[in-house]
Amino acid sequence: MSSAPADPSPIAEPDGWELRRRHVAARLETTALEMFADSGYPAVTVPDIAREAGMSARTAARYFALKEDFLLAFPRRSAKATLARLRDIEDTADPVLAVWDALAELAHGARDRLPEFKLWDRAARTAPTVHAQAEGELRRSVSQALVDFFSRRLGADPATDLRPRLLANMLSAANETVLTHWLDGNGAADTESLMAQARPLIERLAHDHRG
Repeated sequence: MSSAPADPSPIAEPDGWELRRRHVAARLETTALEMFADSGYPAVTVPDIAREAGMSARTAARYFALKEDFLLAFPRRSAKATLARLRDIEDTADPVLAVWDALAELAHGARDRLPEFKLWDRAARTAPTVHAQAEGELRRSVSQALVDFFSRRLGADPATDLRPRLLANMLSAANETVLTHWLDGNGAADTESLMAQARPLIERLAHDHRG
């Protein structure tokens, strides 16, 4: 295992302006998603969103330059959080299980945000093209991060060795299956138990990989 990194510099707390910026962005995004979910993406304009949120269209445009950005913000934040967590995984003899446990940790953190996930899903389904773009961006970014991770851990070149891509695709698909099941079931089974149910299969994958 690699040595522990030096303690990072303390992260500065956001100042008042940054907190206000986040608040305004969140209000605009939530307003947009609610309007898309209720009226359909094609029927809602950026001025409509701004007016409903109690601000000008010019202000809204400073936060979301394009209409589709209201729908892309949530999955892009999810991708950013996933990539950050994957970068934090330390060297281990079981990289497959390490990745799954990291994904389980992220899923566990999402369990209290079911209404947010459901609202985004309802809104995005009224815009099939943007929905496909959002899911495609998320899938590609996570998959590439996993390919890079397994390439480093296995010392394998993905251009000539299938293992990094195979492992990345299998874990991505398993994670996506769990989260889809959770959403479709309206959170009846929490994410922690679903990830735990899948773990024996991931353990088998890890065992087969180690040979």
